[in-house]
Amino acid sequence: MQDNDLDNLLRDWSNAQLPDDAQRDRILRNVLARPRRRPFRRVLVAALSGIVAVAATMLLLLTPPPAHIDIVLDCVPVVSNDDGKIRVSLIVLKQLPDSDTAVEFLEDTILLVEENSLHELALGEHRLFLWIYPLEKTLFSVDVGVDKAAETGIVAVPDRSQALHLQSNGDRFDVFVSVLPIS
Repeated sequence: MQDNDLDNLLRDWSNAQLPDDAQRDRILRNVLARPRRRPFRRVLVAALSGIVAVAATMLLLLTPPPAHIDIVLDCVPVVSNDDGKIRVSLIVLKQLPDSDTAVEFLEDTILLVEENSLHELALGEHRLFLWIYPLEKTLFSVDVGVDKAAETGIVAVPDRSQALHLQSNGDRFDVFVSVLPIS
Protein backbone atom coordinates (compact mmCIF):
# COMPACT_ATOMS: atom_id res chain seq x y z
CA MET A 1 0.00 0.00 0.00
CA GLN A 2 1.37 3.38 -0.94
CA ASP A 3 1.53 6.43 1.30
CA ASN A 4 -1.29 8.20 -0.57
CA ASP A 5 -3.59 5.23 -0.18
CA LEU A 6 -2.80 5.05 3.53
CA ASP A 7 -3.42 8.79 3.95
CA ASN A 8 -6.77 8.53 2.15
CA LEU A 9 -7.78 5.53 4.24
CA LEU A 10 -6.98 7.37 7.49
CA ARG A 11 -8.76 10.53 6.33
CA ASP A 12 -11.89 8.56 5.36
CA TRP A 13 -11.86 6.73 8.69
CA SER A 14 -11.50 9.97 10.71
CA ASN A 15 -14.27 11.67 8.70
CA ALA A 16 -16.56 8.70 9.37
CA GLN A 17 -15.95 9.20 13.10
CA LEU A 18 -17.15 12.81 13.02
CA PRO A 19 -20.81 13.62 13.65
CA ASP A 20 -23.00 14.74 10.76
CA ASP A 21 -23.09 18.43 9.73
CA ALA A 22 -26.28 19.32 11.69
CA GLN A 23 -24.87 17.87 14.89
CA ARG A 24 -21.49 19.54 14.32
CA ASP A 25 -23.20 22.96 13.86
CA ARG A 26 -25.08 22.53 17.14
CA ILE A 27 -21.85 21.54 18.99
CA LEU A 28 -19.97 24.49 17.52
CA ARG A 29 -22.75 26.94 18.46
CA ASN A 30 -22.70 25.66 22.07
CA VAL A 31 -18.94 26.03 22.19
CA LEU A 32 -19.06 29.55 20.82
CA ALA A 33 -21.94 30.53 23.13
CA ARG A 34 -20.08 29.54 26.34
CA PRO A 35 -17.78 32.55 26.67
CA ARG A 36 -20.80 34.69 27.55
CA ARG A 37 -21.32 32.64 30.75
CA ARG A 38 -17.64 32.37 31.75
CA PRO A 39 -17.14 35.90 33.10
CA PHE A 40 -19.79 35.21 35.74
CA ARG A 41 -18.07 31.98 36.70
CA ARG A 42 -14.69 33.70 36.88
CA VAL A 43 -16.09 36.44 39.11
CA LEU A 44 -17.76 33.82 41.32
CA VAL A 45 -14.57 31.75 41.60
CA ALA A 46 -12.48 34.84 42.38
CA ALA A 47 -14.94 35.98 45.03
CA LEU A 48 -15.06 32.55 46.68
CA SER A 49 -11.27 32.34 46.63
CA GLY A 50 -11.02 35.71 48.33
CA ILE A 51 -13.56 34.70 50.98
CA VAL A 52 -11.67 31.47 51.69
CA ALA A 53 -8.36 33.34 51.95
CA VAL A 54 -9.82 35.88 54.41
CA ALA A 55 -11.42 33.10 56.48
CA ALA A 56 -8.16 31.16 56.65
CA THR A 57 -6.25 34.28 57.71
CA MET A 58 -8.79 35.05 60.42
CA LEU A 59 -8.66 31.45 61.62
CA LEU A 60 -4.89 31.64 61.93
CA LEU A 61 -5.05 34.97 63.75
CA LEU A 62 -7.76 33.88 66.18
CA THR A 63 -6.26 30.48 67.03
CA PRO A 64 -4.50 30.70 70.40
CA PRO A 65 -0.77 30.02 70.38
CA PRO A 66 0.39 26.61 71.60
CA ALA A 67 1.42 26.14 75.19
CA HIS A 68 4.87 27.40 76.02
CA ILE A 69 7.44 24.97 74.64
CA ASP A 70 10.90 24.97 76.15
CA ILE A 71 13.63 24.03 73.75
CA VAL A 72 16.71 22.92 75.59
CA LEU A 73 19.87 22.49 73.62
CA ASP A 74 22.30 20.39 75.60
CA CYS A 75 25.95 21.13 75.20
CA VAL A 76 27.88 18.28 73.70
CA PRO A 77 29.68 16.61 76.61
CA VAL A 78 33.39 16.10 76.69
CA VAL A 79 34.04 12.43 76.02
CA SER A 80 37.77 12.12 76.49
CA ASN A 81 40.23 13.35 79.06
CA ASP A 82 43.32 15.28 78.18
CA ASP A 83 45.21 11.99 78.46
CA GLY A 84 43.10 10.33 75.70
CA LYS A 85 40.97 8.11 77.94
CA ILE A 86 37.38 7.38 76.92
CA ARG A 87 34.54 5.98 79.07
CA VAL A 88 32.90 3.04 77.34
CA SER A 89 29.80 1.16 78.44
CA LEU A 90 29.99 -2.48 77.44
CA ILE A 91 27.24 -5.10 77.74
CA VAL A 92 27.94 -8.63 76.49
CA LEU A 93 25.17 -11.22 76.18
CA LYS A 94 25.67 -14.84 75.21
CA GLN A 95 22.74 -16.61 73.61
CA LEU A 96 21.98 -19.93 75.26
CA PRO A 97 22.44 -22.83 72.83
CA ASP A 98 18.97 -24.37 73.21
CA SER A 99 16.97 -21.15 72.79
CA ASP A 100 16.64 -18.29 70.33
CA THR A 101 15.55 -15.81 73.00
CA ALA A 102 17.26 -16.80 76.26
CA VAL A 103 20.57 -15.07 76.99
CA GLU A 104 23.24 -15.09 79.68
CA PHE A 105 24.82 -11.82 80.86
CA LEU A 106 28.56 -12.21 80.56
CA GLU A 107 29.57 -8.60 81.15
CA ASP A 108 27.94 -5.31 82.08
CA THR A 109 30.63 -2.78 82.83
CA ILE A 110 31.89 0.72 82.24
CA LEU A 111 35.54 0.87 81.20
CA LEU A 112 37.97 3.74 80.98
CA VAL A 113 39.90 2.89 77.81
CA GLU A 114 42.63 4.59 75.83
CA GLU A 115 41.93 5.53 72.25
CA ASN A 116 43.85 3.71 69.53
CA SER A 117 44.94 0.84 71.77
CA LEU A 118 43.82 -2.77 72.15
CA HIS A 119 41.85 -3.76 75.27
CA GLU A 120 41.13 -7.33 76.32
CA LEU A 121 38.48 -8.70 78.64
CA ALA A 122 38.07 -12.32 79.81
CA LEU A 123 34.53 -13.74 79.40
CA GLY A 124 34.79 -17.22 80.88
CA GLU A 125 36.31 -19.42 78.18
CA HIS A 126 36.08 -16.57 75.64
CA ARG A 127 38.13 -13.39 75.23
CA LEU A 128 36.70 -10.05 74.16
CA PHE A 129 38.81 -7.50 72.32
CA LEU A 130 37.98 -3.80 72.00
CA TRP A 131 39.65 -1.14 69.90
CA ILE A 132 38.22 2.37 69.68
CA TYR A 133 39.12 5.03 67.09
CA PRO A 134 38.02 8.64 67.57
CA LEU A 135 36.67 9.90 64.25
CA GLU A 136 35.38 13.25 65.47
CA LYS A 137 34.92 14.87 68.85
CA THR A 138 31.80 12.81 69.59
CA LEU A 139 31.94 10.07 66.94
CA PHE A 140 33.90 6.85 67.33
CA SER A 141 34.55 3.71 65.35
CA VAL A 142 34.79 0.59 67.49
CA ASP A 143 36.16 -2.82 66.65
CA VAL A 144 34.85 -5.54 68.94
CA GLY A 145 36.01 -9.11 68.73
CA VAL A 146 35.20 -12.31 70.58
CA ASP A 147 37.87 -14.95 70.14
CA LYS A 148 38.46 -14.89 66.37
CA ALA A 149 35.23 -13.16 65.22
CA ALA A 150 35.11 -9.37 64.98
CA GLU A 151 32.70 -6.61 63.97
CA THR A 152 33.10 -2.88 63.40
CA GLY A 153 30.51 -0.30 64.39
CA ILE A 154 30.04 3.45 64.73
CA VAL A 155 29.22 4.96 68.12
CA ALA A 156 28.00 8.54 68.50
CA VAL A 157 27.99 10.29 71.85
CA PRO A 158 25.95 10.45 73.97
CA ASP A 159 22.81 8.83 72.61
CA ARG A 160 23.73 6.14 70.10
CA SER A 161 24.90 2.77 71.25
CA GLN A 162 26.04 0.17 68.76
CA ALA A 163 24.78 -3.42 68.80
CA LEU A 164 27.21 -5.92 67.33
CA HIS A 165 26.38 -9.59 66.76
CA LEU A 166 29.23 -12.08 66.82
CA GLN A 167 29.48 -15.84 66.47
CA SER A 168 32.53 -17.67 67.77
CA ASN A 169 33.09 -21.39 68.29
CA GLY A 170 29.37 -22.08 67.85
CA ASP A 171 28.34 -19.51 70.49
CA ARG A 172 26.42 -16.35 69.55
CA PHE A 173 27.12 -13.06 71.29
CA ASP A 174 25.38 -9.68 71.33
CA VAL A 175 27.70 -6.84 72.32
CA PHE A 176 26.31 -3.37 73.07
CA VAL A 177 28.92 -0.60 73.08
CA SER A 178 28.36 3.07 73.88
CA VAL A 179 30.70 5.94 74.66
CA LEU A 180 29.84 7.91 77.79
CA PRO A 181 30.77 11.48 78.71
CA ILE A 182 33.54 11.96 81.24
CA SER A 183 31.95 13.05 84.50
